[in-house]
This record gives sequence, structure tokens and C-alpha cells, in this order.
Amino acid sequence: MKEYASKQIRNIAFAGHSGSGKTTLTESILYNLKLIDRMGRVEDGNTVSDYDPEEQKRLMSINASLIPVKYRGHKINILDLPGYRDFVGEIRNAIRVCDAVVIVVDASGNIEVGAELAWEYAEEFGVPRVLLVNKMNRERANFDEILNQAKEEFGGRPAIVSFPVGAGTEFQGIVSVLSKKMTVGNSGKAETRNEVPASAKDQLEALRAELIELAAEGDDELTMKFLDGGNLTDEEVVRGLKADILAGRILPVLAAAPISGAGVPELLDFIVDCLPAPSERPPVKAKSPDGSQEIEVECEENGPTVAFVFKTVSDPYAGRLTFFKVLRGKVENDTSLLNVGRGVEEKVSHLMTVRGKKSDPVNRALAGDIAVLAKLSNTFTGDTLCDPKVPVKVEPTPMPPHTIQMAIV
Repeated sequence: MKEYASKQIRNIAFAGHSGSGKTTLTESILYNLKLIDRMGRVEDGNTVSDYDPEEQKRLMSINASLIPVKYRGHKINILDLPGYRDFVGEIRNAIRVCDAVVIVVDASGNIEVGAELAWEYAEEFGVPRVLLVNKMNRERANFDEILNQAKEEFGGRPAIVSFPVGAGTEFQGIVSVLSKKMTVGNSGKAETRNEVPASAKDQLEALRAELIELAAEGDDELTMKFLDGGNLTDEEVVRGLKADILAGRILPVLAAAPISGAGVPELLDFIVDCLPAPSERPPVKAKSPDGSQEIEVECEENGPTVAFVFKTVSDPYAGRLTFFKVLRGKVENDTSLLNVGRGVEEKVSHLMTVRGKKSDPVNRALAGDIAVLAKLSNTFTGDTLCDPKVPVKVEPTPMPPHTIQMAIV
């Protein structure tokens, strides 16, 4: 995979309760982007995300899986997260390094505790949130009911970016309010149609008017243009929505039916167009090695390197794998980085990106990107790697207090 500058990167977590369809959504994205030949199923234990034998045995996500994809000249680093609180470390660490969280909810059920926790953690870390109403082709799916629950649970101003035409056995497809087109599913593949059904045209026009009004509020220049009776261009609508999302003024809402493929193009377009790049997010707070000085780490490619380790795993073939996000500068092979907390230097020589269990070697990762290092002997989750000449330390992700203690005697 080639190098991507920060403005071309989107780090997105898929979070929500177990069974809401996060892994199936990820699988549908891979299938529609032709990165896999056929869609795996959680029930069959053959998805790209759930590659761990324990996940395949239990038919559920246990680990935060990194799934990078390329779309419209951008790199989208998807982190498919577990849904149960038992795996809170995986969830919190992943949300902290992401630049937006897509909270996935099953349209045939309710907003469950996993979605509430994901919202709470994203709010704690100041990460923008998106609601995806999933499985619209499932029996008893109800888009409006989930939307009403979201208003009660999360508050904020919903901004409907895409909506379903029909539900359950009468499901037809997903309409994009931005592009005014509809996608339908065809055996897992999304097909875009320029013509929206007559039954959905009035709803589309009403939702588009609401979306344009919300977008106008995101930028003073757009507000003046809107109040003067001017028409906002599609680019201006996207610009206004992005400003609203960064400021936390709206809750974008999308719909999908990933088993059919419907809704996948709308989600990918929304991620690229409306969700922030790492360089558009606030600087990360860090400290000097002795903790006496507060430091702000801006996401810039030309500064001294700072990388935060958010996950480590033991691989039977590659050894210890260290997952990190480049907060500033770049990480490249044949260099050394200082582990500030442990006072040791680590040699960088096995840099890669991974998609599930498959790895792809790369020469360097630039600011804002997420990558993996193999064979680091002294670096663990929560550590900071940085330029030895400019040491800074990012505090580990705080975890909830223990709820139970056990001793082996």
C-alpha cells in the first residue's frame, strides 16, 4: 500500500453492541471494493476481521481489527471493534486514536448498551460521532424508531444523510440525500441508480432542505449566502456539514443493509467527504518526559516523530506486533525511536500495514496514519515512541476501575 498524506487519511472506528453488524458491514465494504472475492459470514467464522481462532469459535469480535482500504484516492483505516464491555481496553484504545466513530445499531432492535458505551467513550475523547442504522432489510427493521431512540439517548440534532426506501421484506434500497441517488443491493454488490422511486421523492426533497439548512449554520459565509436566498453548491453543503460535525453540533445519520450491499457507497462517500482527516482534528496533549511541561502535538508531517501505541498482539509467526498511530512526523524503516516511558531505543525495521491477519510491508508511515511494527522487544500498549532528540510522552488511555478481583492460591 502506498504512502498517504494526512489530508488523504480517515481513521474510523465501527463501534456498537455485539450483533449490530459491524463486522458484516466491514466485510461488505471489502467485497464492494473488490478486495475479497466473496463475503464471509460471522456465523461461518470466515470474515477478514474475526480471524482469531477464539473469535471464530465464539462467533463474535474480541479484538479491534485494523482494516485499511483505498477509496477515491484516500486511505480509510477502519477499526472494527468488539461490542461487549468485557473488551473495554480494545474499545477505548481504538476510539482514542480514531478521528470519527460510526456507531452501528441494528434497525430491528433497540439502541443497546454497546452503542451507549461507544458514544460515551467517543464523547470522553472528543471524537466526532455518526449513527448508522444497519440491517434495514431485516424483518421488523424500523429506521424512524431508531432515530427517535437516538434523540432520547444521545440528544443533538440529527442530520439524515441517507435513508431507506422500505424495510424488511419491502426494502428497496438506500437513498443519498447528498447525491440524490439510490443504491440497491444485488447479491452483496451495491448498484447505483440515478432515479429515485416516486414514493421517496418528497421525503428526499424535505430532508435535503433540512440538510442544506444545517450545513449553512456550519460556516458564517454559508450562513450569509443562505439567508440572502442563495443556493448552496454541493461542495458548500459538504463544507458546512464537515464544520458542524467537527464542532459536534449535529449527529449525522445514515442507513445501510450491508448483506445486500445497499448503503455501502453512501457510507464511503460520507467518510471521505464529511469526516475529518487527522490534521483537521485538535492537537494531542502530551507532556515532557518528567511530566513538568504540557505539550501539544500537532499532526504535521515535517515535525519530530511522535507515535502512540494503542495495541499489541502476539502473532505465532511474526512475533509481537505493535499497532500505533503516527501523531507527528513519520515512522520509517532503518531508524531508531525512543520509548520515552521505558528509556530505551527501538530499532524500526519491520514496518507494515495489516488487513485482518494479512500483512503488507511498507517503508514508512506519515503523520495521521495507523501502521504496525514487528519485533519490538520493549514496547507495549500505551507507550510513546518518538524522536530521541525531542522526547515527549503521551499518557496511556485511562481505563475504568476494576469491577472484580480474583486470586489464584
